[in-house]
Amino acid sequence: MQDFFYLGCRTLKTMEKNTDSNSKKPQWLRLLEQQSWQAELVISGIAIFGSLQLPEVIFSIADEVLVRFSDDSLTYLQYFFIYLLIGVRFLIAGFIIHFVLRALWVGMLGLVSVFPQGIREKSSMHSADYLKKIRAEFSDINKFNQKLDKFSSLILSISAAAVQIFLLIAFWVLVVILLHNLFLMVFPVHVASAIIKGMVLILIIFSFLISLLNFGKIKESTIAKKLQYPITRGFNRVFTHIFYGPYLYIFMTLSTNLTIKTRHKILGIFLLFTLTALFSFDLSSSSVQYFSPQSYFTMNQSPDISMGSNYENSISEKRILRPVIQSQTITTDHIKLFIPWFEREVDARGKICGTPAPPDSLSQTEKRQFKNRFINNCMSEYYKISIDDKIKPGLKFKKHYHQHHEEKGFQTFIALDSLENGQHLLKIEKGYTNEDGKSAVQYVPFYLERNR
Repeated sequence: MQDFFYLGCRTLKTMEKNTDSNSKKPQWLRLLEQQSWQAELVISGIAIFGSLQLPEVIFSIADEVLVRFSDDSLTYLQYFFIYLLIGVRFLIAGFIIHFVLRALWVGMLGLVSVFPQGIREKSSMHSADYLKKIRAEFSDINKFNQKLDKFSSLILSISAAAVQIFLLIAFWVLVVILLHNLFLMVFPVHVASAIIKGMVLILIIFSFLISLLNFGKIKESTIAKKLQYPITRGFNRVFTHIFYGPYLYIFMTLSTNLTIKTRHKILGIFLLFTLTALFSFDLSSSSVQYFSPQSYFTMNQSPDISMGSNYENSISEKRILRPVIQSQTITTDHIKLFIPWFEREVDARGKICGTPAPPDSLSQTEKRQFKNRFINNCMSEYYKISIDDKIKPGLKFKKHYHQHHEEKGFQTFIALDSLENGQHLLKIEKGYTNEDGKSAVQYVPFYLERNR
């Protein structure tokens, strides 16, 4: 934190020299700027409280997205949530740092009001030589407070700029997803994906060429003077859209006033990696980890692990994402199995059962009933259920909206017949396959304890 603060102190030296523009400001605006710390404290306090709630909100949205979108869309949507979660962590970290620094500044003002002379020249607790040297290093407490004041405001501005950047990236990921889905209406999956990748590659090359115009001696060339401003202005207009004004004001003000040394850059990179590491905890605790087909395929695939989210009486998650039975200990003659439905499995179901084709003579209500019966019958082929590797044939599935937030899925009842009391393993094999053509498998351990 000390290095981080000294970074602000050093970089703010150039800002202290720019007083010409201040003399042109109206008196009310200068007074407002002098009292801006009050608004900053209020904003930081509210923002810290609000931003700490954001991860849970994003997790809930991610759960819904995981259930409602196809594999192709989820492949891109995972990047949207990754950038969004990193942006939230930057927001939280920035406001907390700002609040702490601003609170320190208020405390320092209180200290000055009690002891306006700062460090005294004489004290019975320290030698005269020590006091002389310490006063030489910390000579002006008011100047320190002024730097702390400006650095606190600087942190707030940098946090705002960082959040805008991550929001913009997340927005453009959504645009890519929209374009991909539009292309899918016209082209096959591999062609649509190739077009999107080609567009992204062109954008990367274009951005690289723009950056060259501001590199070394090139930025002073005739070509750069003619092309750099109109091209970068147009690019920023498109990329930042509604944030064009605030983002450019913040970014250009910071980039033209701050002088950052190598060690400060290293510190910034370290902080970036620290925040990214914190984000990894978000990823492991949210359903975003299952957005990729490979991760989704392996969900609940270990027969040696028992999870509370597989049992109705111990569900703590906001969304059912795994097969669910009534309890880890079964005391009845049957198992009530609920399997949540994911839209990403629609294509796999279609390959097994085809699509329902109700006769044109049926009414709309009858056609809907026809489709529901078709899908229910299809699930008997789509799911293969076994206990201790013994297939349970003839199971009937019905579309079911679970009492846990009315989540859609399919339910069946499995008779346990003459199964002995003790530890058993329920196995669900799906029609959903990976690139190698292997079917996804999920396990639910249970203990049977019936009174005979």
